[in-house]
Amino acid sequence: MEKGFCQHRIGTFFLLFLCSSLLGAVEVSIPSLELMSWGRLEEGRFGLYSRGYLEVALLGSEKGFGGKAEFLFEDSSLEESPRLSSTYDQSAIEQAFHKTLSIKSLSVEMKQVFQLPVSMVYFTGNTDVIGSGRIFTSVFGLATIASPVQGYLYFPTGIQYEGLHTIAGTGLKLYTDKAFEKLFLSVYTYQDQYLGKGKYSSDLWLAFSHEGLQLETFVGASYPIATYGVYRAGLLFHYVTPEGGAFFTQIGVPRWDPKEDTRFTVDLFYFLFEPRVQIGLFGVSLTFFWHPSYYLQTATGESGITDLYIRFSYGKQPQTSWVGGIENGVTLQTNAGEQVTYRLTPYLSVLTSGVQWEFRVNLNLYPYHWNSLIQTFVGAKTSF
Repeated sequence: MEKGFCQHRIGTFFLLFLCSSLLGAVEVSIPSLELMSWGRLEEGRFGLYSRGYLEVALLGSEKGFGGKAEFLFEDSSLEESPRLSSTYDQSAIEQAFHKTLSIKSLSVEMKQVFQLPVSMVYFTGNTDVIGSGRIFTSVFGLATIASPVQGYLYFPTGIQYEGLHTIAGTGLKLYTDKAFEKLFLSVYTYQDQYLGKGKYSSDLWLAFSHEGLQLETFVGASYPIATYGVYRAGLLFHYVTPEGGAFFTQIGVPRWDPKEDTRFTVDLFYFLFEPRVQIGLFGVSLTFFWHPSYYLQTATGESGITDLYIRFSYGKQPQTSWVGGIENGVTLQTNAGEQVTYRLTPYLSVLTSGVQWEFRVNLNLYPYHWNSLIQTFVGAKTSF
Protein backbone atom coordinates (compact mmCIF):
# COMPACT_ATOMS: atom_id res chain seq x y z
CA MET A 1 0.00 0.00 0.00
CA GLU A 2 2.85 2.37 0.77
CA LYS A 3 4.30 1.76 -2.70
CA GLY A 4 0.93 2.54 -4.32
CA PHE A 5 0.59 5.74 -2.30
CA CYS A 6 4.05 6.90 -3.36
CA GLN A 7 3.25 6.13 -7.00
CA HIS A 8 0.04 8.18 -6.71
CA ARG A 9 1.91 11.18 -5.30
CA ILE A 10 4.77 10.93 -7.85
CA GLY A 11 2.29 10.52 -10.70
CA THR A 12 0.38 13.66 -9.73
CA PHE A 13 3.46 15.85 -9.56
CA PHE A 14 4.82 14.30 -12.78
CA LEU A 15 1.59 15.29 -14.52
CA LEU A 16 2.01 18.86 -13.29
CA PHE A 17 5.63 18.96 -14.47
CA LEU A 18 4.77 17.46 -17.84
CA CYS A 19 1.97 19.91 -18.53
CA SER A 20 3.98 22.97 -17.50
CA SER A 21 7.16 21.99 -19.38
CA LEU A 22 5.88 20.52 -22.64
CA LEU A 23 3.00 22.85 -23.39
CA GLY A 24 4.47 26.23 -24.20
CA ALA A 25 1.06 27.88 -24.41
CA VAL A 26 0.19 26.95 -20.82
CA GLU A 27 -0.20 29.58 -18.12
CA VAL A 28 0.41 28.36 -14.56
CA SER A 29 -1.39 30.25 -11.82
CA ILE A 30 -2.21 29.88 -8.12
CA PRO A 31 -5.86 30.95 -7.71
CA SER A 32 -5.68 30.48 -3.96
CA LEU A 33 -2.97 29.83 -1.39
CA GLU A 34 -3.98 29.87 2.27
CA LEU A 35 -2.10 29.07 5.46
CA MET A 36 -3.81 29.47 8.82
CA SER A 37 -2.91 28.41 12.34
CA TRP A 38 -5.12 28.13 15.40
CA GLY A 39 -3.65 28.25 18.89
CA ARG A 40 -5.64 26.67 21.72
CA LEU A 41 -5.31 24.77 24.98
CA GLU A 42 -5.60 20.99 24.86
CA GLU A 43 -4.74 18.73 27.77
CA GLY A 44 -3.30 21.68 29.66
CA ARG A 45 -0.90 22.72 26.88
CA PHE A 46 -1.14 25.51 24.35
CA GLY A 47 -0.58 24.09 20.88
CA LEU A 48 -0.75 25.22 17.26
CA TYR A 49 -2.92 23.50 14.69
CA SER A 50 -2.43 24.52 11.07
CA ARG A 51 -4.40 24.22 7.86
CA GLY A 52 -3.06 24.54 4.34
CA TYR A 53 -5.08 25.12 1.20
CA LEU A 54 -3.57 25.36 -2.29
CA GLU A 55 -5.10 25.53 -5.75
CA VAL A 56 -2.90 25.19 -8.85
CA ALA A 57 -4.37 25.97 -12.27
CA LEU A 58 -2.95 25.21 -15.71
CA LEU A 59 -4.66 27.36 -18.32
CA GLY A 60 -4.42 26.97 -22.08
CA SER A 61 -4.53 30.05 -24.30
CA GLU A 62 -6.67 30.22 -27.44
CA LYS A 63 -3.64 29.11 -29.45
CA GLY A 64 -2.92 26.28 -27.00
CA PHE A 65 -4.98 23.28 -26.00
CA GLY A 66 -7.92 25.45 -24.96
CA GLY A 67 -8.36 23.65 -21.67
CA LYS A 68 -7.99 24.03 -17.94
CA ALA A 69 -6.68 21.73 -15.23
CA GLU A 70 -7.07 22.56 -11.53
CA PHE A 71 -5.23 20.75 -8.75
CA LEU A 72 -6.02 20.97 -5.06
CA PHE A 73 -4.14 20.39 -1.81
CA GLU A 74 -6.05 20.70 1.46
CA ASP A 75 -4.97 19.59 4.89
CA SER A 76 -6.48 20.71 8.20
CA SER A 77 -3.78 19.08 10.36
CA LEU A 78 -0.43 19.92 8.82
CA GLU A 79 1.50 19.10 11.99
CA GLU A 80 0.21 15.54 11.93
CA SER A 81 1.71 13.56 9.06
CA PRO A 82 1.59 9.89 10.03
CA ARG A 83 3.61 7.41 8.00
CA LEU A 84 2.00 4.36 6.52
CA SER A 85 2.74 1.20 8.45
CA SER A 86 3.58 -2.16 6.91
CA THR A 87 0.16 -3.49 7.99
CA TYR A 88 -3.10 -2.57 6.30
CA ASP A 89 -4.80 0.41 7.93
CA GLN A 90 -7.64 1.87 5.87
CA SER A 91 -7.99 5.12 7.88
CA ALA A 92 -4.23 5.80 7.67
CA ILE A 93 -4.28 5.22 3.92
CA GLU A 94 -7.23 7.58 3.45
CA GLN A 95 -5.47 10.29 5.49
CA ALA A 96 -2.28 9.85 3.49
CA PHE A 97 -4.10 10.19 0.17
CA HIS A 98 -5.89 13.27 1.49
CA LYS A 99 -2.50 14.94 2.02
CA THR A 100 -1.52 14.77 -1.67
CA LEU A 101 -2.11 17.17 -4.51
CA SER A 102 -5.21 15.85 -6.28
CA ILE A 103 -7.15 16.81 -9.39
CA LYS A 104 -9.95 19.26 -8.61
CA SER A 105 -11.34 19.66 -12.12
CA LEU A 106 -10.50 19.22 -15.80
CA SER A 107 -12.19 21.08 -18.64
CA VAL A 108 -11.88 21.71 -22.38
CA GLU A 109 -13.46 24.80 -23.90
CA MET A 110 -14.79 25.67 -27.34
CA LYS A 111 -15.08 29.45 -27.68
CA GLN A 112 -17.75 31.20 -29.76
CA VAL A 113 -19.62 28.15 -30.99
CA PHE A 114 -20.80 28.69 -34.60
CA GLN A 115 -19.43 32.27 -34.39
CA LEU A 116 -22.01 33.10 -31.72
CA PRO A 117 -21.22 34.93 -28.45
CA VAL A 118 -21.62 31.61 -26.61
CA SER A 119 -18.87 29.25 -25.42
CA MET A 120 -19.14 25.56 -24.53
CA VAL A 121 -17.16 23.75 -21.84
CA TYR A 122 -16.82 20.01 -21.34
CA PHE A 123 -15.87 19.50 -17.68
CA THR A 124 -15.43 17.01 -14.90
CA GLY A 125 -14.84 17.64 -11.21
CA ASN A 126 -15.65 20.43 -8.79
CA THR A 127 -16.12 23.65 -10.77
CA ASP A 128 -18.28 26.78 -10.36
CA VAL A 129 -19.62 28.08 -7.04
CA ILE A 130 -23.05 29.67 -7.52
CA GLY A 131 -24.48 32.37 -5.27
CA SER A 132 -21.22 33.32 -3.54
CA GLY A 133 -20.53 36.66 -5.24
CA ARG A 134 -17.27 35.43 -6.81
CA ILE A 135 -18.63 36.01 -10.31
CA PHE A 136 -18.59 39.78 -9.83
CA THR A 137 -14.84 39.73 -9.25
CA SER A 138 -13.82 37.15 -11.86
CA VAL A 139 -16.12 38.32 -14.69
CA PHE A 140 -17.10 41.91 -13.92
CA GLY A 141 -13.83 42.97 -12.23
CA LEU A 142 -15.43 44.35 -9.05
CA ALA A 143 -13.98 44.29 -5.56
CA THR A 144 -15.27 41.43 -3.41
CA ILE A 145 -18.83 41.84 -2.16
CA ALA A 146 -19.10 38.51 -0.31
CA SER A 147 -19.84 38.19 3.37
CA PRO A 148 -16.85 37.27 5.56
CA VAL A 149 -19.05 34.64 7.23
CA GLN A 150 -18.07 31.70 5.04
CA GLY A 151 -15.50 28.94 4.68
CA TYR A 152 -13.13 27.39 7.16
CA LEU A 153 -12.53 30.53 9.25
CA TYR A 154 -16.13 30.63 10.52
CA PHE A 155 -17.00 26.93 10.17
CA PRO A 156 -13.83 24.99 11.08
CA THR A 157 -15.58 21.94 12.54
CA GLY A 158 -18.79 21.72 10.54
CA ILE A 159 -19.95 22.30 6.98
CA GLN A 160 -17.90 24.98 5.27
CA TYR A 161 -20.66 27.08 3.71
CA GLU A 162 -19.71 29.08 0.63
CA GLY A 163 -22.36 30.12 -1.84
CA LEU A 164 -25.75 28.56 -2.42
CA HIS A 165 -24.69 25.69 -4.68
CA THR A 166 -21.60 24.18 -6.32
CA ILE A 167 -21.47 22.51 -9.73
CA ALA A 168 -19.70 19.15 -9.33
CA GLY A 169 -19.73 16.26 -11.78
CA THR A 170 -19.20 15.51 -15.46
CA GLY A 171 -21.07 17.34 -18.17
CA LEU A 172 -21.46 20.37 -20.44
CA LYS A 173 -21.66 24.10 -19.77
CA LEU A 174 -22.85 26.84 -22.13
CA TYR A 175 -22.18 30.44 -21.17
CA THR A 176 -22.19 33.93 -22.65
CA ASP A 177 -18.69 35.00 -23.64
CA LYS A 178 -18.57 38.76 -23.01
CA ALA A 179 -21.77 39.15 -24.99
CA PHE A 180 -23.18 41.68 -22.55
CA GLU A 181 -21.31 44.11 -20.33
CA LYS A 182 -23.76 43.82 -17.43
CA LEU A 183 -25.12 40.29 -17.81
CA PHE A 184 -23.70 36.78 -17.49
CA LEU A 185 -25.68 33.64 -18.29
CA SER A 186 -24.62 30.01 -17.89
CA VAL A 187 -26.44 26.69 -18.37
CA TYR A 188 -25.24 23.29 -17.08
CA THR A 189 -26.22 19.66 -17.66
CA TYR A 190 -24.10 17.05 -15.88
CA GLN A 191 -23.95 13.79 -13.98
CA ASP A 192 -24.12 15.03 -10.39
CA GLN A 193 -21.08 14.10 -8.31
CA TYR A 194 -23.01 14.57 -5.07
CA LEU A 195 -25.75 12.13 -6.09
CA GLY A 196 -23.67 9.41 -7.77
CA LYS A 197 -23.59 7.64 -11.11
CA GLY A 198 -26.72 7.61 -13.21
CA LYS A 199 -28.20 10.71 -11.54
CA TYR A 200 -28.11 13.99 -13.40
CA SER A 201 -28.65 17.70 -12.77
CA SER A 202 -29.37 20.80 -14.83
CA ASP A 203 -28.88 24.38 -13.64
CA LEU A 204 -29.49 27.85 -15.04
CA TRP A 205 -27.29 30.64 -13.57
CA LEU A 206 -27.74 34.37 -14.19
CA ALA A 207 -25.67 37.30 -12.86
CA PHE A 208 -26.34 41.01 -13.37
CA SER A 209 -24.18 43.98 -12.35
CA HIS A 210 -24.92 47.68 -12.74
CA GLU A 211 -23.16 50.38 -10.68
CA GLY A 212 -24.19 49.77 -7.06
CA LEU A 213 -26.48 46.80 -7.76
CA GLN A 214 -25.47 43.15 -8.14
CA LEU A 215 -27.89 40.26 -8.58
CA GLU A 216 -27.14 36.56 -8.88
CA THR A 217 -29.84 33.93 -9.24
CA PHE A 218 -30.16 30.29 -10.26
CA VAL A 219 -32.66 27.45 -10.60
CA GLY A 220 -31.88 23.75 -10.93
CA ALA A 221 -33.28 20.23 -10.93
CA SER A 222 -31.90 16.72 -10.39
CA TYR A 223 -33.22 13.50 -11.94
CA PRO A 224 -34.00 10.60 -11.85
CA ILE A 225 -34.20 10.80 -8.08
CA ALA A 226 -37.03 10.66 -5.57
CA THR A 227 -40.53 10.39 -7.06
CA TYR A 228 -40.75 13.70 -8.89
CA GLY A 229 -37.09 14.76 -8.84
CA VAL A 230 -35.52 17.34 -6.52
CA TYR A 231 -35.24 21.07 -7.15
CA ARG A 232 -33.27 24.09 -5.94
CA ALA A 233 -33.21 27.85 -6.44
CA GLY A 234 -31.59 30.88 -4.91
CA LEU A 235 -30.86 34.60 -5.08
CA LEU A 236 -27.91 36.81 -4.10
CA PHE A 237 -28.66 40.53 -3.76
CA HIS A 238 -26.14 43.33 -3.11
CA TYR A 239 -26.94 47.03 -3.14
CA VAL A 240 -24.82 50.01 -2.13
CA THR A 241 -26.56 53.27 -1.25
CA PRO A 242 -25.07 56.68 -2.05
CA GLU A 243 -24.95 57.47 1.69
CA GLY A 244 -22.48 54.65 2.50
CA GLY A 245 -24.90 51.89 3.42
CA ALA A 246 -25.04 48.47 1.80
CA PHE A 247 -27.27 45.39 1.91
CA PHE A 248 -26.10 41.87 1.15
CA THR A 249 -28.44 38.87 1.09
CA GLN A 250 -28.19 35.21 0.13
CA ILE A 251 -31.47 33.33 0.18
CA GLY A 252 -32.26 30.00 -1.38
CA VAL A 253 -33.59 26.48 -1.09
CA PRO A 254 -30.63 24.10 -1.69
CA ARG A 255 -32.89 21.06 -2.02
CA TRP A 256 -36.65 20.56 -2.30
CA ASP A 257 -38.39 17.21 -2.77
CA PRO A 258 -42.04 17.88 -3.73
CA LYS A 259 -43.18 14.56 -2.28
CA GLU A 260 -41.27 14.54 1.02
CA ASP A 261 -41.24 18.28 1.69
CA THR A 262 -44.98 18.83 1.54
CA ARG A 263 -44.66 21.58 4.14
CA PHE A 264 -42.49 24.40 2.84
CA THR A 265 -40.87 25.26 6.17
CA VAL A 266 -38.05 27.65 7.07
CA ASP A 267 -35.75 24.64 7.64
CA LEU A 268 -35.42 24.26 3.87
CA PHE A 269 -33.89 27.72 3.48
CA TYR A 270 -30.32 28.94 3.31
CA PHE A 271 -30.66 32.53 4.54
CA LEU A 272 -27.94 35.10 5.16
CA PHE A 273 -28.79 38.77 5.68
CA GLU A 274 -26.07 41.38 6.17
CA PRO A 275 -26.69 45.14 6.35
CA ARG A 276 -23.51 47.24 6.31
CA VAL A 277 -22.79 50.89 7.14
CA GLN A 278 -19.53 52.66 6.28
CA ILE A 279 -18.99 56.28 7.39
CA GLY A 280 -15.49 57.33 6.45
CA LEU A 281 -13.15 54.78 8.01
CA PHE A 282 -15.69 53.62 10.59
CA GLY A 283 -17.88 50.64 9.72
CA VAL A 284 -20.65 48.60 11.33
CA SER A 285 -22.16 45.40 9.97
CA LEU A 286 -24.57 42.74 11.19
CA THR A 287 -24.74 39.20 9.84
CA PHE A 288 -27.67 36.86 10.42
CA PHE A 289 -27.21 33.32 9.07
CA TRP A 290 -29.81 30.55 9.24
CA HIS A 291 -28.33 27.10 8.54
CA PRO A 292 -30.27 25.02 5.99
CA SER A 293 -31.38 21.42 6.50
CA TYR A 294 -29.76 20.46 3.16
CA TYR A 295 -26.62 21.74 1.46
CA LEU A 296 -24.91 20.41 -1.66
CA GLN A 297 -27.56 17.69 -1.98
CA THR A 298 -26.82 16.32 1.51
CA ALA A 299 -28.57 16.61 4.88
CA THR A 300 -26.58 18.95 7.13
CA GLY A 301 -27.89 17.97 10.57
CA GLU A 302 -27.70 21.72 11.35
CA SER A 303 -31.31 22.71 10.87
CA GLY A 304 -32.32 25.19 13.55
CA ILE A 305 -28.84 26.64 14.09
CA THR A 306 -28.58 30.42 13.80
CA ASP A 307 -25.44 32.58 13.79
CA LEU A 308 -25.46 36.28 14.59
CA TYR A 309 -22.39 38.52 14.18
CA ILE A 310 -22.04 42.23 14.93
CA ARG A 311 -18.79 43.83 13.75
CA PHE A 312 -17.36 47.26 14.52
CA SER A 313 -14.40 48.16 12.31
CA TYR A 314 -12.01 51.00 11.61
CA GLY A 315 -10.20 51.24 8.29
CA LYS A 316 -11.25 50.50 4.74
CA GLN A 317 -9.31 48.49 2.20
CA PRO A 318 -7.88 49.34 -0.30
CA GLN A 319 -7.88 52.97 0.90
CA THR A 320 -6.03 51.78 4.00
CA SER A 321 -3.82 48.70 4.02
CA TRP A 322 -5.36 47.57 7.31
CA VAL A 323 -8.74 47.09 8.97
CA GLY A 324 -9.17 46.43 12.69
CA GLY A 325 -12.15 45.96 14.93
CA ILE A 326 -14.26 43.94 17.33
CA GLU A 327 -16.63 41.14 16.39
CA ASN A 328 -19.42 39.78 18.61
CA GLY A 329 -20.60 36.30 17.69
CA VAL A 330 -23.65 34.45 19.01
CA THR A 331 -24.78 30.96 17.98
CA LEU A 332 -28.22 29.66 18.93
CA GLN A 333 -28.93 25.93 18.50
CA THR A 334 -32.67 25.36 18.76
CA ASN A 335 -32.16 21.75 17.67
CA ALA A 336 -30.16 21.02 20.82
CA GLY A 337 -32.26 22.38 23.66
CA GLU A 338 -31.70 26.07 22.79
CA GLN A 339 -28.00 26.08 23.54
CA VAL A 340 -26.35 29.51 23.28
CA THR A 341 -22.68 30.37 22.77
CA TYR A 342 -21.10 33.83 22.80
CA ARG A 343 -17.61 34.89 21.75
CA LEU A 344 -15.82 38.22 21.49
CA THR A 345 -13.16 38.56 18.77
CA PRO A 346 -10.70 41.43 18.35
CA TYR A 347 -9.23 41.21 14.83
CA LEU A 348 -6.78 42.93 12.51
CA SER A 349 -6.61 42.47 8.73
CA VAL A 350 -3.51 43.72 6.91
CA LEU A 351 -2.77 43.81 3.18
CA THR A 352 0.94 43.70 2.30
CA SER A 353 2.50 42.99 -1.12
CA GLY A 354 -0.48 41.03 -2.38
CA VAL A 355 -0.86 38.94 0.79
CA GLN A 356 -3.94 39.29 2.99
CA TRP A 357 -3.05 38.73 6.66
CA GLU A 358 -5.64 37.99 9.32
CA PHE A 359 -5.00 38.12 13.08
CA ARG A 360 -7.78 37.15 15.50
CA VAL A 361 -8.23 36.32 19.17
CA ASN A 362 -11.44 34.45 20.03
CA LEU A 363 -12.63 34.90 23.61
CA ASN A 364 -15.25 32.18 24.20
CA LEU A 365 -17.08 33.88 27.06
CA TYR A 366 -20.22 31.72 27.25
CA PRO A 367 -20.39 28.95 28.18
CA TYR A 368 -17.22 29.53 30.16
CA HIS A 369 -14.53 26.85 30.15
CA TRP A 370 -10.94 27.64 31.01
CA ASN A 371 -9.48 25.22 28.47
CA SER A 372 -11.41 26.78 25.59
CA LEU A 373 -11.51 30.40 26.77
CA ILE A 374 -8.89 31.77 24.37
CA GLN A 375 -8.16 30.81 20.78
CA THR A 376 -5.66 32.66 18.63
CA PHE A 377 -5.63 32.72 14.87
CA VAL A 378 -3.11 33.78 12.26
CA GLY A 379 -3.86 33.41 8.56
CA ALA A 380 -2.35 34.45 5.25
CA LYS A 381 -4.03 34.31 1.85
CA THR A 382 -2.75 35.19 -1.61
CA SER A 383 -3.01 34.36 -5.30
CA PHE A 384 -0.62 34.76 -8.21
